[in-house]
Amino acid sequence: MTTYIKFEEVKKVLGNENWIKSFMEWYMDLKKRDNRVFLDKNDRYKVINSISEKSLDHLLSLNEMKIEEITGENSICDFFGYLFSGKFDNSLKLNTTQLRKFFDTIKMFKEKYSTDEEIKNNLGEISMLDAYIAAAKGKKNIPDLFFHILRRYISELKEDPTQENLKKFVKFLEAVVAYNKYYGGD
Repeated sequence: MTTYIKFEEVKKVLGNENWIKSFMEWYMDLKKRDNRVFLDKNDRYKVINSISEKSLDHLLSLNEMKIEEITGENSICDFFGYLFSGKFDNSLKLNTTQLRKFFDTIKMFKEKYSTDEEIKNNLGEISMLDAYIAAAKGKKNIPDLFFHILRRYISELKEDPTQENLKKFVKFLEAVVAYNKYYGGD
């Protein structure tokens, strides 16, 4: 038997207060009952768009971010790791090589620039990440959602270039990489 997910079902789940947990439980329950779960072809764009908008609306700024709140079961990083594994929909699949490439670059900045002053003095190098992610998006190597997440955090880092914000950005990506691997990202 094959199950097709309709937009109205997803919309209900995303309307819950603890929407990530509700979504993950709802979807995993569907998968347990029927391993062949797909987005309804007529609703596919609306579902992906709705999930992306909800995710970006609830993404904490680097200043607000607390590592213990973005990691763990049913956290935002757990959710992104699952989405980017391609298990929900192939259009959200993120090649592990691309994910690690951006993670390694951000991590290198953290190791290379150990003070707020060094980060401020090297904003041009950090700004080049915008060009790299734009190229990856243009080549369709990264999903739109990942592009918007990275662009947002790069922008925040340029506006408030501190070691603490860089550290949080690294931890965020590190958690997404880990959950992506957990869910079977290639």
